[in-house]
Amino acid sequence: MAGRRKRLLIPLPSHDFDVTEVVVPWSRAVEEYDCEVTFATPDGEVAQCDPLLLTGVIFGKLGASKEAIALYHRLEKDPRFLSPISYDDIKPEDYDALLLPGG
Repeated sequence: MAGRRKRLLIPLPSHDFDVTEVVVPWSRAVEEYDCEVTFATPDGEVAQCDPLLLTGVIFGKLGASKEAIALYHRLEKDPRFLSPISYDDIKPEDYDALLLPGG
């Protein structure tokens, strides 16, 4: 008998999050570990990534990799990413793990 899926919380800022720092661990959590992911933002609105990371910071360089950008486009369609909860609605007991994207 399989156990229940692990529940993972990923809090994000409202805007300017680093694409790679979010999409790479998110995709691994979903695809490799079959986690049920919940996103949270300060106001419960959809988080916006740093747009310069999608186009390249300087003359098209230093942005996110093509692979990370492709994963971001998948994330943009994910229903859980599109319906985050607010930080105020986080109940720690509802989650098995916390992923804090960042350097």
